[in-house]
Amino acid sequence: MVDEEGRQRDVSSWAREFLAVSQRAWDSAACRDFAALAAALEERARLIRDFKSLEHLAADPTVRKEIAGVLQAVRKIDDEIRKALNHEMEQDSRAIRDTANRARALSAYDRAAQNSGRFDNSK
Repeated sequence: MVDEEGRQRDVSSWAREFLAVSQRAWDSAACRDFAALAAALEERARLIRDFKSLEHLAADPTVRKEIAGVLQAVRKIDDEIRKALNHEMEQDSRAIRDTANRARALSAYDRAAQNSGRFDNSK
């Protein structure tokens, strides 16, 4: 019985850590700290790999329920991260379009300024 409780504590510990790392990923995305976001996502990938060693406990209904709850919370966090990243990509795309439009306008202005010398009426 003690061994089973110890394993369940391992799963609970894993679940808390997985949720905390997911929350850290969301915080990083919200703060636009993409280096920290990448590090948190790598940490989550490691935790997922580590979970395979605890997989044999999935038959226990209490463990299953706990894992299901954590995965639902993580899914919501992932949706929020996805929204934040999509928003950033939209802003970046808008900034790229604005820069391209400014470059076109400047180029057109330069061409017009060069041609305006041909119509000098001061002579």
